Amino acid sequence: SLAGGVTQTPKGKAVVVTATIDKAGKVTFLADGKRIPGCFNLSASAGTKTCNWTPTVQKQVYLSAALTPTNSVYKNSSSGMVISVTRRTGTR
Repeated sequence: SLAGGVTQTPKGKAVVVTATIDKAGKVTFLADGKRIPGCFNLSASAGTKTCNWTPTVQKQVYLSAALTPTNSVYKNSSSGMVISVTRRTGTR
């Protein structure tokens, strides 16, 4: 999810992406299938894990979070959402 339940953000504005997990493991956040810098293989326990992401392109982006559980009894899982990155507002 994104803070405030938003589904769009301006290009260049940082947003907080949150993954809700129910098993301990490593969480990786992705934007269109590519790792988000600083948000790879983050240790997490049950609860939430966050990642700060700043979109660099104006388009629809598929954000996802993948969990690799610490306990091999559980399978890897992932979930995602589409966010619309709009034109930058204001001046640089």
